[in-house]
Amino acid sequence: MDVGVTEGTVRRFIGAHYGGRASGPKALGGGAWSRAFGFTLDGRPVVVRLGQYPNDFEKDRIMGAFSTPELPIPKRRCVNWGSARRVTLSSQNGRRA
Repeated sequence: MDVGVTEGTVRRFIGAHYGGRASGPKALGGGAWSRAFGFTLDGRPVVVRLGQYPNDFEKDRIMGAFSTPELPIPKRRCVNWGSARRVTLSSQNGRRA
């Protein structure tokens, strides 16, 4: 399924929201419902995932509360991006973004 997210779209989103604090992005992969990109924010590696289904992002946010050292689940910050897309930002190492 095409989620309608290109690298150019992500670059514009990151530039608009984080400006010079961010560098990247690099495509990490995609699933049926979203695409993921890695970039650096304030010197730390983070992942931004963009998609069209807010319930998927809410499930991710809830599961972050169950993170343990043995099973690191990245904490996520959800950002609404227009009426058609949702965005979640998380660390690449399981810590808060």
